[in-house]
Amino acid sequence: MASRHDFTLHIDTHRCTGCGWCVAACPLDLLSLSTVDRRKTSTLHNTKICTGCRQCEAKCLFGAIEVRFKRPVAGIHGEPYVQSRHAGC
Repeated sequence: MASRHDFTLHIDTHRCTGCGWCVAACPLDLLSLSTVDRRKTSTLHNTKICTGCRQCEAKCLFGAIEVRFKRPVAGIHGEPYVQSRHAGC
């Protein structure tokens, strides 16, 4: 599992529908829904505790959540790649 210094959790507020699936998926209860510009959107409350488990990213049906790794992660054959659900799209 990545340390908190190796990644950032990005929430695209324009794609987020406020459905709450990511909130339910977070094993540490770090996400909640808040109102931004009169719309509900997901919000991460404590970046230091987030483990980067990517359960919220996997549960989001709209691709609004992405775990972005700050440095490349070695692939199967040692080639570098950035680990992201949207890589290669």
